[in-house]
Amino acid sequence: MNDLSTDIRLNPVAAPRTPPLLFIGLLIVIVALSLLAAWIVNKPQIGILAAFVAGVGLAALLFYNFRLFLTFLFPIIYLYPNNNLYLALIILLTVSFAAERFASGRIWLSVPYGYRIIIILALGIAAVGRSFEPDIGRFFFQYSILLPLYVFIIIYNSQISTTDIHLHIRTAGLVMALIGFLSVGNYVMFGAYRQVINWGSINIASVIFGMLIPLTLAHIFDERQKSWQKLDAFIIAGLTVGLVLTQTRAILLATIVAILLLARRDRRILILFIPGLLLAVAMLPSVIGRMMMLFGVGVIPDWSAVGRIQIWKNSLMLLKDHWFWGLGVQNFYEVYNALFPYSLIGASHPHNIYLRMIFDYGFIAAVFFFSIIFSIIWRGYCRVGYLYKQGEISDGKLMSALNAALFVVLVGGLLDSCLTMVIALFFWTLCAFQVVLLKRTPPSLGVGSSSFALSLE
Repeated sequence: MNDLSTDIRLNPVAAPRTPPLLFIGLLIVIVALSLLAAWIVNKPQIGILAAFVAGVGLAALLFYNFRLFLTFLFPIIYLYPNNNLYLALIILLTVSFAAERFASGRIWLSVPYGYRIIIILALGIAAVGRSFEPDIGRFFFQYSILLPLYVFIIIYNSQISTTDIHLHIRTAGLVMALIGFLSVGNYVMFGAYRQVINWGSINIASVIFGMLIPLTLAHIFDERQKSWQKLDAFIIAGLTVGLVLTQTRAILLATIVAILLLARRDRRILILFIPGLLLAVAMLPSVIGRMMMLFGVGVIPDWSAVGRIQIWKNSLMLLKDHWFWGLGVQNFYEVYNALFPYSLIGASHPHNIYLRMIFDYGFIAAVFFFSIIFSIIWRGYCRVGYLYKQGEISDGKLMSALNAALFVVLVGGLLDSCLTMVIALFFWTLCAFQVVLLKRTPPSLGVGSSSFALSLE
């Protein structure tokens, strides 16, 4: 039961029928080409329709196989991070999960950190009620808190194996690597400066690139993953050039911090990553000028950095009167700009995930929210040490890489509000993977007594 490479079976079920992987791959290629065509003709509706049709077809094939659905279909969200596609994939994920559970003849659902999650959701709903624009507040809460936590619970209750986790990460990495290479090509051929294909926000894309880099680096130096090394090398190249293209300094620095943490146990990671990063920077020299702006070098003042310092200072002043209940979801923009109308830059959010959580949902919700995250990271860290002592190096590298990926958001979040929408979905997916692996730990390292189960037999 201590072997993380074996399947996790919460309930015995009949072995699901597995459709040919070639057919799955062809469907993914069809969706990718459809989205690319939609981008070229500037009609995203075509891509959304193609993705939905292919998704429904593939969902039918994977109806009784949640693991293949999660591994090969769910990462399509990174091809075209549209909110409608986001919701459609979660619905299909639910259908696949429910079908597999019903096939087992029983319904059984465990909620990790259950009481904390209930408190977060209750305070979140109350905060939505205080929104100046309830529709916007509800939308943000749904896609940044509610649905990511829902996916976290579903994956925790699934029967995924360590191999499934590796495949999900590799599939997501391949999708984003292709996006990275296409975006660099778009920059070289058409001069599309700081643009990521199919991603409306370069900041959001940069976080996904940054989170996937330590996960892929861990794959490259994993003895059990040797057969995938060439593909992983291709993926790390695409992710690196994609991250550098965005020139998002907070995530670049956070990714380097995450790599340094990961390299504590395997310094070969630095030997591979640093030259690759320098080569990518050499290919995109404009990033050097952008980084030097932090030190006052350049003709144009770094209003982004200076403006954020001002926002943080003003936010702390605002926090003194609104720290307990917060301001309500997405109310920061109106309150801040009314009280500080002469700020150097407009402030739609406080450019800090910790401040944003407090301002949106209040201090109590923020404490419970981040207590779950840091609990997962700490227990993962303890588990890594245990695995290395037991000689389970491969599993230790995976859990260490998952922690490093989470650190990209937590460190980058000191400088930007980067735990929303698709980022939140991927972040809590990785949290779920870490907790699934922690199920096989000694009781002192497990999820703890705060989880509860709902069952119907």
